[in-house]
Formats: sequence, C-alpha cells, structure tokens
Amino acid sequence: MESEFVQSVGPAMAEEIPPRLVDTFAEMPQLPGVVHDAVAHLEELRHELISRGWKADIRRTDRRVALRVRNPKQPRLNDDVVCDGEVFRWPWGQGIGAVGEVAGVAERVMYVLREVGE
Repeated sequence: MESEFVQSVGPAMAEEIPPRLVDTFAEMPQLPGVVHDAVAHLEELRHELISRGWKADIRRTDRRVALRVRNPKQPRLNDDVVCDGEVFRWPWGQGIGAVGEVAGVAERVMYVLREVGE
C-alpha cells in the first residue's frame, strides 16, 4: 500500500522529493480540519493573482484543497499552493507566507513561476 504522500504526488514525483520534505508533508493538516478557513484564504489569494493577470483555480481532492496557479505567458510554469489555515505553502510543505500577507504571497508565487528574464 502506498503512503498518503506517494498517493498525493504520484510515485515518479515522490522519488525526486527529499525525505525531509516527505516528513513535512506528513505533518501538514489535511482535510477536513481547516478546510473552511483554508478555502477562504485560497480564494483571497486567487482573487489577488487574477487581479494581476495570472490564472488561478481552486482544486479539490478527497484529501485537500489547493490553488493551481499558472503563469499566463507560459502555462507550463505552474504549481499548487495549499493553506493550513495560517500559512500558504507549496505542496511539499515549504511556507510561502502568512494568510495575512496575501499581496506578498502573490508576489512570491509570481516570482517563482516567472519566465527567465522576466
């Protein structure tokens, strides 16, 4: 039986992620604990990114809710952002910023998903 982590990211991706990040993922709160607050915060970040011309959609699975963000000029430059109710995080658990810093989090996400030379 595959671990919850392997099921969520897929076997190929799981092999590329360092074990310390797998442990971080296991410690992150999953559904249904903080879903309502997390969704509200992800919606706020979604609106901020859309107002800046970026593509962002809420995605729900059985295990979590995530915001899929795409660079409008290079859709292949995309990633999910999750929220634990207090902090926005990359799917592997690394923090991006507090939920009260939506504009700053949007800037960081856009920076990470930018085109080279942008």
